[in-house]
Order: sequence, then structure tokens, then C-alpha cells
Amino acid sequence: MHSDLLLKARTNEQPISHELQELLHSNSTVRKIDKDSFLFHEGDPANEIFVIKRGLVQISKLTANGKEMILRICKEDDIVGELILFIDDATYLLSAKVIEPGEVFVIRKDQLEQALTTNNALTVEFMKWTSQHMRKFQTKIRDLLLNGKKGALYSTLIRLSNSYGPSQPLFHWLLKIAGGLPRLPILLL
Repeated sequence: MHSDLLLKARTNEQPISHELQELLHSNSTVRKIDKDSFLFHEGDPANEIFVIKRGLVQISKLTANGKEMILRICKEDDIVGELILFIDDATYLLSAKVIEPGEVFVIRKDQLEQALTTNNALTVEFMKWTSQHMRKFQTKIRDLLLNGKKGALYSTLIRLSNSYGPSQPLFHWLLKIAGGLPRLPILLL
């Protein structure tokens, strides 16, 4: 499997501060995650936020016709389930499936909300961090909506190459897990 290539990806992201890491870690517990298990399912009551310590987690949404649409692959230091903060009776909008075993920091929603309301500087940093994740996600959706499937595929391959280096085995593996498209036509695009 080529998931080790995902784990070693180059990234242009700024790391979060030591203070924010301490805030998150002090309000969290560590949970072991097994391959093919779920952190949460779409529609579940949302009481926890997760930060990946080790492993890979696939964020997906079921379409109206029952197909799974993979929206994001999360790795070390990525946040998952962050859209539930400061929302009463929140439910998860997406599903989070473990594709490589590891560990996550589990942060109770109410504890994080309380901690963030007492430190304005860390609240702003947390908002910037989650906003950066959302901007990347919105870029992917924009590419799909404005450029169609072919344009979104090109854009994805460019992002993959920028993040992980030109690795044909990685592209083949990602196309395989994305499913639905035979390998030969993709390689001819």
C-alpha cells in the first residue's frame, strides 16, 4: 500500500503554536484507531473533535444515490470534526473512516469551547488553523463545480504532485481507492 507516501507528504502549512498544542493536548485523551473503523458517521451527535496523532483518516460524504464521495485524507496534526464548535445540538456533516491505524487526540466539544472562551489569542489562532483547512476544502469543491470532473481531476493531480512529489504508484493507489474510473483513460488525460 502507498499510504506511507501520504504520511510523508511535503506541506506548506504553518505548524500551530506550542501554546495551542498544549491547550488541545491538555483537554484531550488519546484513542487508538483501527483500520476500517469510524471516528464518526454523518448524522451522529457531535460531541468530540479529533486531531490526528498517527495514521490516516478519510473524510467522506454519501451522495443521494448512495455513492461515497471522498473529500479529504487527513494525516498527522490534521483536525477532524471542527465544524461543530459553538453549535447547539450539532451533528457531524460528514463521515470519518480510518484507512491507516494510529491514534487520535479526542477533545470534548464542551471542554474545548470553554478553554477557547478564556484565551482570546489562542481562539484567534484556532480559528485561523481551522479556516486554513476549510479554504483547502473549498478549493477542491470549487474545482469540481466550476471545472467539472476532468478539471477537478487535473487540479487534484497537480495538488498531489505539489504535496507528495511526482509518484505514479501513489496516483494509481489514490485512483483505485477513489474508484469508478479505469486506470488507462486516467493516465491518457
